[in-house]
Amino acid sequence: IIERTGDGVFTYRDGGILVYANPAFCHFLGYDSSAELRGRPVVELVHPEEQGLVEARILALLSASPPTPPMPVRFVARDGLVRWAETRGFGVTYEGAPAATVIARDLSDRRLADEALRASEERFYKIFQANPAAISITRLSDDTFVDVNDRFVAATGFARAEVVGHTGVELGLWPSPEARAQLDRAIRSGQKVRDVEVRLRRRSGEPVDLQMSMETFSAGGDPCVFVLAHDITEKKQLEQQLRQAQKMDAIGRLAGGVAHDFNNILTAVRGYAQLLIDQLALGTAAHDAA
Repeated sequence: IIERTGDGVFTYRDGGILVYANPAFCHFLGYDSSAELRGRPVVELVHPEEQGLVEARILALLSASPPTPPMPVRFVARDGLVRWAETRGFGVTYEGAPAATVIARDLSDRRLADEALRASEERFYKIFQANPAAISITRLSDDTFVDVNDRFVAATGFARAEVVGHTGVELGLWPSPEARAQLDRAIRSGQKVRDVEVRLRRRSGEPVDLQMSMETFSAGGDPCVFVLAHDITEKKQLEQQLRQAQKMDAIGRLAGGVAHDFNNILTAVRGYAQLLIDQLALGTAAHDAA
């Protein structure tokens, strides 16, 4: 059975000298047969950083201690690559002498997958925090914030600890319930929400204008909403100032045109008045009035 099992099995005695290794353990380390491993100290097969811990466990098992609990150990394969295994050992007798047998279950693929997942999560978190847009993640089931980035904090004035675990309604972010309800219906019905302009309320009560896009995704089987928003408050203010300046310019042009037309009328009036003065006798009441 030991020869056919998928888990690695090896036995050592005499202070940790390997006396047996099954085919699975040989394959795990890249060796062709147990003959290549017999007679070698077990600690030589272990990563240098863990040799002290493994040596202590070796001595403990040889002194008839209870079976050891599962422990992940890094082994160094024949090709120099690090291989992970979950190990558990128990004391035995081998050829009449105290010995210990260890079962090593290969964790390398799982460790690689875990490391890849951690690396992916780390990359996502860095992008999440470094993104110039305000980003939030909420649970679709109850609209509770799961996480927000630094730009969201800057845009709304709420600290992250004040936001996570609460809803936008609880925080008073939505001055317009109708706008929020419209977006909620859109995202729940599967519609794409892209570059929609919304107005939220900052912690201080001031309005903040955002251009918002939303997408649903699953996090651990829990439906969530990813929201990316650009703060366009300053842009909207500049646009309003531009519109006001254009209105004032139009009013100025209109006033200038009216003044020009009025001056033309006054010029004609002055001309006719001068003709009248020239035709009236000097010193008369009519001449003086003209």
